[in-house]
Amino acid sequence: MSFPPSLEWNDRRRLGILSRTLNSTSCIRWILPARIRSPSKEDVVFVGATFIQLYEFIETGQLVNTTAKLDIGTQITDAKVISADVEVIPILDAILKQERDQENYSIGGQPINHGDPAQILVIVTVDNELIFACAREDNSGDVRFVFAKRPFLRGAGLPSSQCRYVAVEPKSRALAVASPSGYVGIFKLRKVDHIQREIEKWNPLEHGSFRPSDEQRFIQIRGDVMMITFLPSPESDPNRVVLLLLVWGGSEEKSTRQYMYSWDTRSPLQTIKPIPSSGRVLAEEEIPSMLIPSARPYSFIMVMKTGLSYYENVHTSDTKRIHCPFGQQAAGSLEWVQWAKPSRHNEYKEKRDDFVLLREDGLLQYFQIEKASSSKINLNWTIGRLGLKADTAFCMLAGPPGKGGDIFIVGGSMTDGGVFHVSARGTPECIQLLESICPLRGMVLGPSSANQLTDTWPREDPDRLFACCSRGSDQGVLLEIGYGVEAQVGWTVPYPDAALIDRLWTLELPDRNELLVLASQPTQSSMVSFELDTQELSFTNSESHPGFDFDHPTLMAAVVGGNSILQVTTQSISVVPTAVEASLSEFVRMKCELREAAFFEDGRLFVTARQATEGYEICLTSILDSVDGYGVILKEGTSTLLRDIPTSLCCFEIQGRRLVLVGSDEGRLHWYIVQEDTSLRKVFDRTADQFHYKLPGKCAVSSLAALKRCDGDPVLLLCGLRYGLLICLDFRCQDQHFDVFYSGIHRLGATSIRIFEEHMSPGRSGASSALVLCGSATSRVTLHRNASMVDYTMSSLYVTDRSDPSAQYTVTSLHRIPKLSSPCQDPGGLVVCATEDELLFCSLVAQEQTVTRRTSADGIPRHVLYSEYLEKFVVAFEKTHLLTGAPRPKDLQNIPSSRMGSGMKTSLPPRKIQQVGLHVIDPSLKASSDGRLSVIVTEETNESVNALIHWAPTDGEHHYEWFVLALEQKEAGFPRCSGRVVCVNAKNLSKGIPDTNPKVAFRSPEQPVTAICAYKMSSLLIAAGREIHLHHLDFASRKWKTLSKHRLPSAAKSISCQGSLIFIATAKHSLFVLIERSNKLFEHKSDNEARATKNVVPFDNSSAIFSAWNGGTTDIMAFGGFHQDGEEPYPLFQANLPLLIDHLLLRPHSVYLRNKYSSHRHRFYASASDGTLFHLTVIQYDEWKLLHFLEQASYMTTRSIKPVPIRARDGDGDEVTVRPPVVRLKDMHVRGDRLLLMIEEGPYNLRKILKGSMLEEFNALAECALGPKENYVESVAVWVRKLLHHPSNEWVEE
Repeated sequence: MSFPPSLEWNDRRRLGILSRTLNSTSCIRWILPARIRSPSKEDVVFVGATFIQLYEFIETGQLVNTTAKLDIGTQITDAKVISADVEVIPILDAILKQERDQENYSIGGQPINHGDPAQILVIVTVDNELIFACAREDNSGDVRFVFAKRPFLRGAGLPSSQCRYVAVEPKSRALAVASPSGYVGIFKLRKVDHIQREIEKWNPLEHGSFRPSDEQRFIQIRGDVMMITFLPSPESDPNRVVLLLLVWGGSEEKSTRQYMYSWDTRSPLQTIKPIPSSGRVLAEEEIPSMLIPSARPYSFIMVMKTGLSYYENVHTSDTKRIHCPFGQQAAGSLEWVQWAKPSRHNEYKEKRDDFVLLREDGLLQYFQIEKASSSKINLNWTIGRLGLKADTAFCMLAGPPGKGGDIFIVGGSMTDGGVFHVSARGTPECIQLLESICPLRGMVLGPSSANQLTDTWPREDPDRLFACCSRGSDQGVLLEIGYGVEAQVGWTVPYPDAALIDRLWTLELPDRNELLVLASQPTQSSMVSFELDTQELSFTNSESHPGFDFDHPTLMAAVVGGNSILQVTTQSISVVPTAVEASLSEFVRMKCELREAAFFEDGRLFVTARQATEGYEICLTSILDSVDGYGVILKEGTSTLLRDIPTSLCCFEIQGRRLVLVGSDEGRLHWYIVQEDTSLRKVFDRTADQFHYKLPGKCAVSSLAALKRCDGDPVLLLCGLRYGLLICLDFRCQDQHFDVFYSGIHRLGATSIRIFEEHMSPGRSGASSALVLCGSATSRVTLHRNASMVDYTMSSLYVTDRSDPSAQYTVTSLHRIPKLSSPCQDPGGLVVCATEDELLFCSLVAQEQTVTRRTSADGIPRHVLYSEYLEKFVVAFEKTHLLTGAPRPKDLQNIPSSRMGSGMKTSLPPRKIQQVGLHVIDPSLKASSDGRLSVIVTEETNESVNALIHWAPTDGEHHYEWFVLALEQKEAGFPRCSGRVVCVNAKNLSKGIPDTNPKVAFRSPEQPVTAICAYKMSSLLIAAGREIHLHHLDFASRKWKTLSKHRLPSAAKSISCQGSLIFIATAKHSLFVLIERSNKLFEHKSDNEARATKNVVPFDNSSAIFSAWNGGTTDIMAFGGFHQDGEEPYPLFQANLPLLIDHLLLRPHSVYLRNKYSSHRHRFYASASDGTLFHLTVIQYDEWKLLHFLEQASYMTTRSIKPVPIRARDGDGDEVTVRPPVVRLKDMHVRGDRLLLMIEEGPYNLRKILKGSMLEEFNALAECALGPKENYVESVAVWVRKLLHHPSNEWVEE
């Protein structure tokens, strides 16, 4: 896409806005059991509005996040599962011991391999696309989705033609989609293994490269399609496929009809014909809420509010209908919203057809249908209540081994969901909470050490984002929302002096089916043994495991050749045979004083550092097999002298060359290449300040690591310094010549950095990721595939306990257990964390996501702020209170007696009132009540809180500390609505003294107070009704007075100010701007469109960003050019987000960009009530042109629409040409979620898309935005990843 030079001068004033979804809505629409990874993995797919996420149900009865999450980028309308042939076989022990039946999956009679999917997920989107997805697990244990798209109904662009329903035939031989307007598409599916191969080879650039079906056919049905399903094939005709649709006849007919189509799978789809009974009117007058296919052919169940209707033999004129009204407990006005069928073996299902209904209040009702019975529904009973509200996601699984029964997985409706276990004839028991952050109310940034910019680089602590949400009546939660990778605690092991552990190693002994966990401490080493068969742990000593040196700290340990363990300590090198009956000659111990040690990848060569007469010797030692093959021999090479004190060693390979990197106490890095005779030749050395001029020259190196993807790719060298700095270096080998380049610096804390490489494959293979520890702050570095330069991500690592959401851990050491070679996979892939007195074994969710901690809050939270004065959070909440025998409020005493009535008494009967209070919470979010204070601040009247701010007015000598609330007051039975502003003394709260008599700063007898804002030293801006008041506190008289007020076109929703400029988000008239001169308010030019604005935030001294609701979406807009002289402002950008955004928040610290614009990078948070979080980044015009080009290139099947000049006539009849702008304001929005697909491996990767003339245009745009580069594709991939990363690690200094 090219831009005419004539338009550049006007467009360059515009800015781009880059959006990225940090957290998709917590509301789950479908939960589907789907073995889309392997027949042995009981995977469960959570389907949201725009994303899918994979979990695994493990034998302990817990749902575990498997890392895989895929954002579709458009609305999902329905989802189902395509399956291979499955047979559920009853096992005697499964009945006696309440364990699980055996499930066997096969295709064409052949069992499915362990690494292939047994099922495939298929979803339908509003874009009329079918997306087929399965999952793959790589060598590191990370799981990712693999998908392919199949468009249909391309020519139908009306909303009514959007296919919202999908159904899969019970044997997965056919698939059908339908739109409410009557479009029905039918597809003859291929086998699961064939569809999987089609997914793997899909190329979006090649039309027709993905063919999941052999045939397709579309038909039209008159009426509104409500539900669609397939019915089982009759036993007499197993090749028969039967499709059922329930169609509403419309407001005139007011009836439901059944449409049924049938065909033989051996015949083409052109033979589809309606069954003679198709089109028959059903007996029910009300619209059914659910359609359940029966296990019996030509039968189905309809669910209505009043009961069930069972239809059988619907293909003939002898259709039988059996109606079963709900019992007393199940009856009522509440709606039945979901159904599921339990997992039962084939013999059981031949006789019975069971299902469970879920009501919106969480009631579960079980129904049992006897196929041979004339009454059909013989039994139905109430299982119990889940204790939550639910309306969408719901599924059933077989109970875990040892427990039996059934598992219910339920997604809550704007609340937490859960995993419930129900034993035989038992009641639901919640065994796991599925956390949700909706409905989200307020949002604020909490305290962070990253705000301290006193050093050269700010500390890269992630933003501490806090929000409050409600949990039903008078129940609230304060959340801390982090973003990064998560280590979920699985189990813990008590470990004495775990806080002293410096380093951990795991040693797998396959012959003994044992895993050893070796820990190094300052004065000794210790070890525990993990029995893989029994999953039992035991501590070891020199008697249980002879040959180990437990008396000194360990520097390095590894399994060598599968039959020996090499342990290097500060005083010895030990070789320990792994055989149980090993001879004494196989035990080797060489006494020597060592300072550092490190292994090469193959485990056959290691390097040590020891003190010499004039410095330190760096020496290589080869590990050779003994002659008899039962042991190893150590052969030492020629040593190299180093004058500095070595503090860390690192061994790595690049293009077949072995190198040793030595870090010293002087902050110097020494590179050595390994010669054929195992001697070392120095290549070069560098000091830290040679990589960057602001780095200290003599800062000791504390840790080193080397990460790489492939042998020919550059190596990422991680260099941790003693004062919390992590240097990332790009090491390359070109034509046998070595180069090292500076790639980035990260400030992680103030103490020494320790780096732990993640070797995931059995044995010692190259690592592509590493865990980083600085103090107790944990991070993870991940290297991505890039052939030209290093491309990495620095992510925060959160150690969480799902059973204790407020738990915090002080981690002292980390280690990632490699995947095990033995059949027992656990605990392979887990992260071991050493804490104060125990070891934590955690499953790692390697894909970045939001991670929350929570604590309870009083009432229903509405607003939250962080008070730097209190150093605590203050939550404004509403709470219902039962008032008995209280006098009438003073405000009602002036009501005329004629309105009060002759029988009015001076006291009121017991009644419920809503009061407003403040809750003070410590940032640690600890559950204990110590240090917490909750106080009601309102009178005995019904009030709600519209705004909360912290205000510190001053006259230069005296000052106050107040929390100011904007209140709306409404008395039941009276139409008048009033408001007021109250000030709560923060100094009293800091002493733990409730302010029982808050000061009333302002009263509005006729209109509510909707917004407030602190202004200058001692004034408030107060919006009451359609007026804004400039309210001033006079310190001399200690009285309030209104200096000025101004009429607003509509009520204010939010107020912000910058200097003398006042920005007001109005309910109907967009952004309204005032300017204050000499205590008077004057209107400033602003946006003149009618918009329902919600929030406004000023930025960059002369600009403001605001959110405006537009139907079911939100426009994020910004205007610039607001100055004191009142000049006309101009629009900067417009972004449309697919939800109603409630809150807009500016990140307080911008990033300075050293480029030709010399400006700052402004970033914002935006949140919706359903828990969706967006991160918005302002980008420069040239950057926008590049990113906009990439986004448009990702829509490979959509052609861009170019503006066409329009010829018309003016008022005088003369012909004029109207030329639409080449770049529209809404085009300034770039969707970062789309760009993420282009930098990750997959069909949309930009390396696959950019070809020919498109690549030439891309290179030109990239040069304009980034400057000259050797490889623009790889350089842009690295830049985009840094730009989209959160928190951004893009820091370009002046």
